[in-house]
Amino acid sequence: MNTETKTKSSRNYVAAVGRRREAVARVRIYTTTGKVEVFGEERKRGDIIVNGKPVTEYFRFVTFGPKYTQILEQTGVNGKYIISVRVTGGGISGQLDALVHGIARALDILDKEKYHKLLSDKGYL
Repeated sequence: MNTETKTKSSRNYVAAVGRRREAVARVRIYTTTGKVEVFGEERKRGDIIVNGKPVTEYFRFVTFGPKYTQILEQTGVNGKYIISVRVTGGGISGQLDALVHGIARALDILDKEKYHKLLSDKGYL
């Protein structure tokens, strides 16, 4: 399993890898309360950045919106964290599924007691 928790002087995040078919998403969930520099720009809580672009710009088709927001709403973390993702390989749909899988795995690492059963029951893990 490719997961890690890192704490540095200016960064505090949980990292996980999500996969779907040929796509691989490396997800970081920043747990700090202030602003954090991600992909060279300062970000605030609630931002989701994929390959340096806002998630709505990277996955710009209307049908993709509910997939990545659904997991955040069901776990109650929508707007609580800064999420950065590097996604490679596969097509756009596979990349989106890898992103959702990576977010689920990172949330599971963040608080296993709170999120594991919910994520498992909903089929995200």
